[in-house]
Amino acid sequence: MPPVRRRIFPGRFLLSAALLAPQCEAFAQTVRAPVAPVSVVPQVGIAPLAGAAPFSPTLSLKTDLRLPAAVVAPLGLAPRALPVAGSDKNRVWNSGLARVLAQAQALAAPAAEPREVPEARITPAGKGRVKDAWLYSNMYLSSLYWYTGPRLIERWDELRDNLRKQSGDSRAVADIRGFFIAHRVLGSTGSYGPLGFRVASNRIVVKDAVDIYDKYFVKNRASKKAFMKLIQRAQHYNPNRRSTQFRKAIFHALREASVLPPDQVAAFFDSQLGPEKSARLEEYQRDTQDKVLQAFDKAVNDVISEMNKGLPAGERVMGTLLLGSFANGAAGPGSDLDVQALTEGGSVKHNAEFIKRIKKRWAPEEEWSGSPVSTFQYALPLSKRLVARVHREPYLIFSPYPEVTSAMTRTTEEEAADAPSTIRTFGGWLFQRYYTMVLHTVLAAHDLGEWAKKN
Repeated sequence: MPPVRRRIFPGRFLLSAALLAPQCEAFAQTVRAPVAPVSVVPQVGIAPLAGAAPFSPTLSLKTDLRLPAAVVAPLGLAPRALPVAGSDKNRVWNSGLARVLAQAQALAAPAAEPREVPEARITPAGKGRVKDAWLYSNMYLSSLYWYTGPRLIERWDELRDNLRKQSGDSRAVADIRGFFIAHRVLGSTGSYGPLGFRVASNRIVVKDAVDIYDKYFVKNRASKKAFMKLIQRAQHYNPNRRSTQFRKAIFHALREASVLPPDQVAAFFDSQLGPEKSARLEEYQRDTQDKVLQAFDKAVNDVISEMNKGLPAGERVMGTLLLGSFANGAAGPGSDLDVQALTEGGSVKHNAEFIKRIKKRWAPEEEWSGSPVSTFQYALPLSKRLVARVHREPYLIFSPYPEVTSAMTRTTEEEAADAPSTIRTFGGWLFQRYYTMVLHTVLAAHDLGEWAKKN
């Protein structure tokens, strides 16, 4: 995952000054983000710290509702279809939700006396807009710098290294720099977010991919036919996947084929996304995916509960976001667990320690699951609005505190409302072209610097 940070250093503006307009728009959109009506404002109360009794989270509510016996629906504690024994209709399964329901039943009982404990407040929907907008803008600009500078150069150097490893002078793509830059913006809507360009519909991805192939690859009828068959297989491969993963399959195939000799391209395309791989993927999602989620839920709860015993109020880790293929039920053998910490106020003071602990705790599970933990270098605060702005695609919440899980989890309706557009507007097309020129400039400056060092 991109190691973007919330701090902005002066040098970054040299590269990003011309791209501030989208940042300003992102700031304004975050401030203007609609507020969903909220009748319950949970506050997290955590047991005393070092030397205190074991963690026993409590829930205090500000509400004018009377809680009936069936408290689940009024509290909105079922963000999506809940797991039912023997049911295969659930798109994803979050093992933390069962625990939330069990905790919710206790709300019908008389409340215990409040304890004098430090509280970690979850940002109410109607407050904190300016702070959220500022944090989002910082993440946006930092990410834009990273993808336009360090990440771009890293990928460019990798591609050139692959070229040097190929024997002979013949390769499928002659204009490798032009291909590389067009390839970087393949299938995007032209709009940008903290995680990079947003992916357009599958139809636009296919159109861009075919255009790139026709423009840059050596003319070969067999190779073109194999590439079109690969696109057809990708349309049906992994039915649970999002459009981002569809693009990823085409994206990686084109990049790897670009450095091959022309006579090897057709065979390479034919080897991608075959029926054997589809069968292994289906088996993994049926038999292993939920087991990995259960094991990860326990690992996260163990790490956070242990860490917070020694952390002062205001700096604690409250939960994690799980993103990517596991969040939408499309994981396969070797899929990463993309994890981002939720902390009080978005503090990153102990994020590195959390990353270290979760990777160490997950190491034994990684051996049987084959899924490594991939982490972010920045954390997010307990603001559902900001989380939804940063992560437009589905995510899961894992936390030892049921109040955090219920407050930060999106409903199916909220996911649909937050989903990014998959249409490329005329403005998006213009920005994509402008960004392409920026990438040409960055790579030219980098190559010139490399040449100057050698001479």
